[in-house]
Order: sequence, then structure tokens, then C-alpha cells
Amino acid sequence: MACVHTPRPKSGLETIGPYFELIRLSNPVGSLMIYFPHLFGSLVALSDQGFLHRFLLVNSICIPASIMLHTAGCSWNDIIDANLDRQVIRTHARPMARGAILVKNALIFTSMETLLWLALLRPIYHPFWWTAPLIPSTMMYPYAKWLTSYPSLTLGPIIAARLRVDDAIYHPGILDRSQKSLLDMVYAHQDKKDDIAAGIRSLAIAFNHQPRIIMAALTVAKISLIWLTGEVMHFGSCFTTLAIVGPAILDLWMVAKVNLIDPADCWWWFQYGTVLMGPLLATGMATGLNKLPTQ
Repeated sequence: MACVHTPRPKSGLETIGPYFELIRLSNPVGSLMIYFPHLFGSLVALSDQGFLHRFLLVNSICIPASIMLHTAGCSWNDIIDANLDRQVIRTHARPMARGAILVKNALIFTSMETLLWLALLRPIYHPFWWTAPLIPSTMMYPYAKWLTSYPSLTLGPIIAARLRVDDAIYHPGILDRSQKSLLDMVYAHQDKKDDIAAGIRSLAIAFNHQPRIIMAALTVAKISLIWLTGEVMHFGSCFTTLAIVGPAILDLWMVAKVNLIDPADCWWWFQYGTVLMGPLLATGMATGLNKLPTQ
């Protein structure tokens, strides 16, 4: 009699583990990139209106909401990009690419993440239908890499979406778009060869022959926007030192030193460029507050 092979039941870790990989909680950089603009916008509003309780409310909500948006975005991106990820050395072992999660299960999981994200945003979005454009903008991002060399711009409606708390309006994306494009260009160099072979578009491919010139131009644009914000908000000399001089030195150092043909070096600069830049800007803005909280 032939032996019938019975598959070994999967352990709890084998079942749950791929979902932890899918949401990439071990890599907080994406969550920070989403959260920092909201922190900047709330600091501007605090300086302008001086309501500390609103500042604390917005940030207590935006921290977990940013994490949830990042995890949902990673899940959706990996569902759509599974076939592409199999062709890229850096991403071929992701759970969707290697078939560790069924597409149906991944879609259900991502829908649950999205609903939780929207639930977290409910207290600060008035009216709540302002959240409507955020979902299609998030869903478009994986497809943008096939349509444009500027896929990071599709995240603008999400990252720069204004948040309204009572009568206070926060504009979190005002300082951040040039920084996102600069870091996105460094990030895209990790997979440039594979992307060219797969027909994917990116800033790294669009400006293949003069990347450092474009990166320097983005740095000038970002520093100019930060300076303009300081002038409009009447921030002082501490803001100039921490939020203008500091980021300018960091960005120009990255432009000069990053090895664009070494994926590991690109990732290092992308990661620490985010981690260092956010606190520099936030600290500069905090020291430049021209109105103390009154309520």
C-alpha cells in the first residue's frame, strides 16, 4: 500500500510570521516619514495659535495612525508588486513574492489595517469625508511606478493632507515634499538595474546621468522652503541654526558622499537621512515658537 503523505500543520509562528514581515514593523523609517510632516505642521499651528492641548491631541493620534498607514501601505504595495518583487534581488524573499500568504488573506488583512487607520483618524478629521481622497491616493502608489518617474508625488495627498482640529488647521506637508523626493531618489538607486530590466520608472532612472545635480537642486529647494517658513512664522536664530544650517550640512554631505552604485550605502543614507532630519527640523521649530501655549 502506498504511503499517503500528510502535510505537517503549520506552527503559529509560521502562520503569523509572514504577516509581521508584510507590515515591516522592524523598519520604522516609513512610519517616521509619514509622521514627521504632521509633527512639523502641528508645531507651526502651535506657534501660530498656542493651543497645547490641540498639539498633544494631534500627535497622540498621528503617531499610531502613521504606523498603521505605513503597515497598510506596505501590505498593499506587496500585494500589487508580488510579480515585480520576484525579479528584484532585494525584494524577492518578501512574503507575497515567495507565496507565503494567499492574496485573498492579504487583501482581508490590508482592509482591516485600513479600517483601523481610518478609525484612528476619526477624532481629528472634521468633517470625516476629508479622508475620502486618502485611500485612492494610497492605492495608486504601486501603479505610479509604471506610469511616472515621480511615484513619490502620488503620496502627496496623504502626507500633505490637512488635519483640522476644532478651528485649528494643520498643514503637515509644507516643509516636506523636497525632502521626500531627495530621499526617494537615493532609495531608488538600490534597485536601479533591476528596475530598468523590469520597465519600472523612478527618479534614479529619469536622471541617470546627473543624479547629484538634481539632488543638490532638491536640497536648495528644501532649505529655501524651510527658510521661508521661518520668515513667515517669525522663528528666531535657534531655528536658523537647527532647522536650516543643520539640514543643509546633512543633505549636502549626503549628496557628496552617498555611493549611488552601492545598495547598502543608499539604504544607510535613506534610513539615517530620515531619522536625523526629522528631529533637527522639529527641534528647530520648537525652539523658534513665538507664542507660548495659552490654553
